[in-house]
This record gives sequence, C-alpha cells and structure tokens, in this order.
Amino acid sequence: ASDIEPLFELREALEVKAARLAAVRCTPGDFVHLAEELQGISIQLDQDPIPDEYYELVARMDRMIDDAAANPWLVTALETVRTQLIRVRRLSSHDPSRLVSAAQEHAAIARAIASGSEQLAEAAVRLHLHQALSAALEKTETTASERTS
Repeated sequence: ASDIEPLFELREALEVKAARLAAVRCTPGDFVHLAEELQGISIQLDQDPIPDEYYELVARMDRMIDDAAANPWLVTALETVRTQLIRVRRLSSHDPSRLVSAAQEHAAIARAIASGSEQLAEAAVRLHLHQALSAALEKTETTASERTS
C-alpha cells in the first residue's frame, strides 16, 4: 500500500499532460463517441458488473489519448505506470459502485478532451485520479485490517 501514493503522484503528472495534449491535438468526434460508449457501459455496470469489457474500453481510451497526445516519450512513461496499476485496478474490480463511478469519470474525461479545453481535460483527469486513489487506499486499508483480524 505504501507505494500506491507515489505511483499516483507520477500517474497524475503524466496523465494530466497526456490529456491536455490530447485535448488540443485530437479528432474531437472520436472522443465524443468514446464518451458515449463509456456512459453506456456505466449503465451496464450498474446492472451487471462486467469489468473485463469495461477494462478493454479503458485500455482503448488510453491508446486513443496516447495517439492524440503524439508524444512517444510520454507514452513510454505511461506504459510503465499502467503496468504497475494493474494490481491497483484489481482492487476496484471487487467494488461495483466504484466501477460505475470510474466509468462515468472516464466518460467525463473523454468529453473534456473532445471539447478541446486543456483546463477541462486536466480537471476531469484530476477528479478521476483523486477518486481512484481514495478508493484504492480505502480498499488497501480494509484488506490489511481483514488480514490482521
């Protein structure tokens, strides 16, 4: 758990930059469509949690942001962080309400990028990362206390 916060500090710096670049360099329609898909899956997740399909959509979103940001150095750094995030995301997969919220947050990020506003994209990413970190820390504390009791 102690390495989650430093990982999120790096994640925040990289993902905020990628989203800001994507907002000014992307094809907006691609992100509008992605936002609609993410909103749709958030409704599905609320009724029937299917994390695999959701995570595939998130991976596609990551690739779209990477492509739009058009910075190979940034992409390489993000890939390293994403590899480490797999275990953190696994914690969230056991919390259906967090998955629904995360899908809605991802939809908001896609809409913000589509808007072309760097500031809006940054705000949407920061909100999502704050929520994701809070949930991960809460899950880690719960898991640790379950092990000690």
